[in-house]
Amino acid sequence: MVYIAMEQSFSLSEKWGKIFQNNPNYQILSFKNLKELIKILEEYEVISLFLDFRLMKENHLEIIKYVVQAKLPIPVFYLSSQNEEEYHLINKLLSYLVSQKELELQNEKKLLFCQKDSLCIALKGNIVIIKFSDIKYIESEKRTAIIHEQDLDRKIYLKLSDLEEVLPNYFVRCHQSYIVNFDMVREMKAKDLLLKTGEKIPISQLKCKETREKFIQFLKEN
Repeated sequence: MVYIAMEQSFSLSEKWGKIFQNNPNYQILSFKNLKELIKILEEYEVISLFLDFRLMKENHLEIIKYVVQAKLPIPVFYLSSQNEEEYHLINKLLSYLVSQKELELQNEKKLLFCQKDSLCIALKGNIVIIKFSDIKYIESEKRTAIIHEQDLDRKIYLKLSDLEEVLPNYFVRCHQSYIVNFDMVREMKAKDLLLKTGEKIPISQLKCKETREKFIQFLKEN
């Protein structure tokens, strides 16, 4: 699934919005003003931005000013109408952007591995080394994973299942959205794990028995 940010207007919603909504590869994220657009860009890996060329309201001009000044690293389409030729041209470009994003993800996944005591990962073109002892837990958010360390949080464009494949066995998937470092756990309760930092990590009902067994085994071995 890839994300397209689209200005909410009658022209775009009625013509372009319907077309892309019928394509299972795309999800349309609509916004009414600059605040909503910035929130979308912060939360999602948007591959393109669609603006209504004919909409000349104050908030629209504010959005245009932001787009120009921010120099967004994504293509911006200014649309006024939709015809078949124009649609096919844009769709080809979007398909290319999707394939490039997939290639980028594949390359990053190849650079995800572990050393003796560290996780090595490609992060925005850099190779980052994170000590296991610094990782408290890892959380899934949308299409990204957030690695919560002792003193900072890192957002990476990977699935939890990719990290599960390379992390040591004392990193356990206790919930669909969480991997926890058992070294950081102070207490296991019925529905959550209490960390030494005071944070609580939820345990899903499906993962409860497995998590408990793995935690007991971890305590025996350590």
